[in-house]
Amino acid sequence: MKFKILTLLFGLVLFSFNSEKSEPKNQESNKDKNFALQQTKSSNHFNFEIGKVVNNKKVITANVNELKTNWSKFISDYSTLKLSYTSLEIIENDEGLFLKGVDKNNRASSIIALVVEEDIIYEALSDTGGECTVTCSGCENTDSGSSNEGTPHKGDNGYYCTSCSQGTCTKSTTCTDSSNSILQNK
Repeated sequence: MKFKILTLLFGLVLFSFNSEKSEPKNQESNKDKNFALQQTKSSNHFNFEIGKVVNNKKVITANVNELKTNWSKFISDYSTLKLSYTSLEIIENDEGLFLKGVDKNNRASSIIALVVEEDIIYEALSDTGGECTVTCSGCENTDSGSSNEGTPHKGDNGYYCTSCSQGTCTKSTTCTDSSNSILQNK
């Protein structure tokens, strides 16, 4: 009888010890999840690294194929355009820093605003807290080998497409809400 009582007491002590240990693990796990959610964006950008500044040059360090796929999928899911980017490049001009994607087959080019923080390049948040991509399509000459006709630019009054000599250029703007990056795999 003593043996049964001791075994029962030992089992209760062991059970209570294991119950106390499992609670902090769950709390730590929740802390990790909350931290990860908070790290999806900062005040002016999403925290997904697109590239870096190396020797004063801006280079893409993220997986280019994943960027192309995610960007194409986003545009396909939220607009009538069906694009498949053939090239990506980081461009910088008086208007800002952008990731430019070109789909030669569909005669389209798109841009997404970028920001640099401590030599890391990120997808920028728009003034509304999300992000937008602007696409110009329908122009015969959209690649960098042409005069970049029908390409998106940002001006004082918003985004616009440069004129094109052949075809009809159409501007499309596709935006996310504040929690979703266009370029990051979800």
